[in-house]
Amino acid sequence: MFGHSRTGEWLSWRWLVLLAALAAGVMVLAACGESATPTPEPTATPAPTPTSEPTPTSTPTPTAAPTPTPALTSLSDIDETTTGADLIAVLSESEVDCLRTAVGDEGYQAMQGMTLAQSLTGIDVFPLQCLEPANAIDLSAGMMSLQAGGLSDDSLACVKGVFAEHGMLGAAMNETDAMRLVITMRLCLTDEEAMAMDASGGGDPFPPPSQLRCISEQTDLENLFIVYQALVTLDTGMDEPTPEPEMLSAVAEIMAAQEACGIPIVVEN
Repeated sequence: MFGHSRTGEWLSWRWLVLLAALAAGVMVLAACGESATPTPEPTATPAPTPTSEPTPTSTPTPTAAPTPTPALTSLSDIDETTTGADLIAVLSESEVDCLRTAVGDEGYQAMQGMTLAQSLTGIDVFPLQCLEPANAIDLSAGMMSLQAGGLSDDSLACVKGVFAEHGMLGAAMNETDAMRLVITMRLCLTDEEAMAMDASGGGDPFPPPSQLRCISEQTDLENLFIVYQALVTLDTGMDEPTPEPEMLSAVAEIMAAQEACGIPIVVEN
């Protein structure tokens, strides 16, 4: 029995040793298994690539658009570059139809490509009757300004007022009325404007406006009309007018006015 007990005790110790050994082996395997899985290395964060600054580009300077030539708004604003086409562009349809009929198709086409100075040989031959009154006045004043090389605003306004009150030069106007209109219109001008118009052939051989204004302050302009009408009659080679009392009185008035204004009296033989 004792021997059995010792054997049993020995077996018990052997089992204990075996179990201890197995337990130690399991622990070793577990430890090995844990060390077999590699610890992941931390991933390095790539350094950001510096962004290059964009090279500034120069902004092109915009080219200014050419200023369009303003259209003709008033016939009194005509100049040496104004063409017949510019004139027609501001007229009404009825005015254009009348103008085409008056000058004919050939003349109508020709005048469109020419300046007004070329196409209008004289305001008295232009069919002003085709134009509305305001346009006729503006065109007449504009042509007068063109002949004088340009009129001041005051002179131009005065000329328009004379045309509006007395009418415009034309074939239908008699010589007496034409004389009154020319003298009255000349009073609107400065001496320089009148001189320029005379030089261009668009004026009449009258004294400078400053002298005419002085005379008009000394006597009635009707006396001036009578005297100049008599002079025109003599210049045209017509029969010498009979010295009627009215004419003699007018001459005496004008001579007295000239003396008061300091204007020399020239007596031709």
